[in-house]
Amino acid sequence: MRKNRERGQINPFKLGKIFQSELKRGLTQIQIAKKYGYSVNDEKKACSYVCEIIGIASHEKEIREKLQIFDTSKFPSIYKAIKVLRELKLQEKGEREQKC
Repeated sequence: MRKNRERGQINPFKLGKIFQSELKRGLTQIQIAKKYGYSVNDEKKACSYVCEIIGIASHEKEIREKLQIFDTSKFPSIYKAIKVLRELKLQEKGEREQKC
């Protein structure tokens, strides 16, 4: 995985699915971050990052629609996908609050 990251852009949807499978295998978010070479100096940030990457995989369809990426061989950068994921979550939160 580190070689892929050093070589170029990685698919955030695939990475999220890999992280999901690691969680199912029993690894913690910190262990996943360490295993894939992400900084764990700040454990809270590392956990948050792993959760966001998993969220990207869970919201692939919505992220692709928002970014108008319909070719499944193409994918956004991780940072762009996280930005859209955060926007989607804010939108969902707003819709829930309006229903109350």
